[in-house]
Amino acid sequence: MKKLATADDGWSELHYDDVTGRYFEKTYPESDQHGGGQPRFDEVSETFARQKYQF
Repeated sequence: MKKLATADDGWSELHYDDVTGRYFEKTYPESDQHGGGQPRFDEVSETFARQKYQF
């Protein structure tokens, strides 16, 4: 996967999978834990990705 963008909050990232052509958002849902907790990757639509990450 390739990292395409980082959100203004600095915690969320947009990634793209060249093999499948899908977009994923990397977030830290347990951000109260030390170091932000474990990252989570959720599939998102291209429309969502373009709107949130403005690319």
